[in-house]
Amino acid sequence: MPSQVIIRELGSRSRRYGNEEHRNREYGSRERGNREPETQLTCFLIHHSGGSATGYAPLAEHLPPTWRALAVELPGRGASVGESACGDMAELMAHVAPAVLDNAPDRYAVFGHSLGALVAYELVREAERRGVGPAWLGVSGSPAPHRIRDRLPERRDLWPRERLVAFLRELGGTPEEMLEIPDVVDYMVTVLRADLRIVDTYEHIEGPPLSTPVSVFSGDADPLAEHEFLNGWRERTLAPVSFHSWPGGHFYLFDHPESFCKSLVADVNSALSGTPAAAREEMEDAESHG
Repeated sequence: MPSQVIIRELGSRSRRYGNEEHRNREYGSRERGNREPETQLTCFLIHHSGGSATGYAPLAEHLPPTWRALAVELPGRGASVGESACGDMAELMAHVAPAVLDNAPDRYAVFGHSLGALVAYELVREAERRGVGPAWLGVSGSPAPHRIRDRLPERRDLWPRERLVAFLRELGGTPEEMLEIPDVVDYMVTVLRADLRIVDTYEHIEGPPLSTPVSVFSGDADPLAEHEFLNGWRERTLAPVSFHSWPGGHFYLFDHPESFCKSLVADVNSALSGTPAAAREEMEDAESHG
C-alpha cells in the first residue's frame, strides 16, 4: 500500500484538514452547541523517531485555545500501520510536503522534535521555495542538519533488536511495562528502525538559508543533541535564532510541558509581531528552565 501521512487535530476542536486526496483527517469531537474560538494560528507538530501524532496530546493542552494544533503522523504507524514506511528523507518529504502545504493557512508555525526537527526543517525549506513559508520554525532535540553526520558514527537502523530495545530504555519516554510485551516491542522496534534509517542516512543538501525565525529547544542532558551540535542552527536561517534549554534528557519537553509551551508560544508571538527574540551569542547564555 502507498505511504500515507495522517494529520490529527489535537484537543476538542473538530475539523477536516486537507482535501479529498487526504481523507483520513477527522480529528477530535465537539459537543453540539459549543462554539470554537476563531483560529489565530495553526501549529503543525512533527513527532520523534518511533513516535506518533498522539504523543503531542500532553503539550496541546497548554497551547492557546485560539491555536489549531495539528500533529503530523508519518507513514507506517498508528492508523497507517502495515503501510510502507519511507526509505529516506526525500521519499518522506514527497508525502509530507503536499499533505501539509497544499492547504497551508496564511498564518502557521511548524515544530518538530528529534526526527521531527529534521522533517520540520526540510518542510519549511520546501514551503519557502513555494512562497508559502511559515511564521516560525521550532526544532527540538536535534543537531543542526549539517551536523547530523558528525553526531552519528554508525547506522542505528542496522542495530540488532536487542540493542534497539536497550536504546529505547536509555532514552526514556517508554513505560517499562510496554517493553515487557513482545508484540508491542516488535511493533516499536519496527517503527523505530524505519525512522532511524531516515535520520541516519540523511545528508544535508546545501541551499539558500531560511528566512524564517528559528527557536532551538533542548534538554541539558540529552545525549542525542549536545550543545556543540545545536549551535549550527544559526547557520540555517537569515532570521534570528533563539535557544532554550531545560533540565532533562531527550524527552525533556514532556517533563516540563507547561513551561515548554509557554516559551514556544512566546517565541511564536514574537515572530508574528515582527520582533522575534534576539539570538543568543553563546550557548552558555541559553535560557534555562528549572
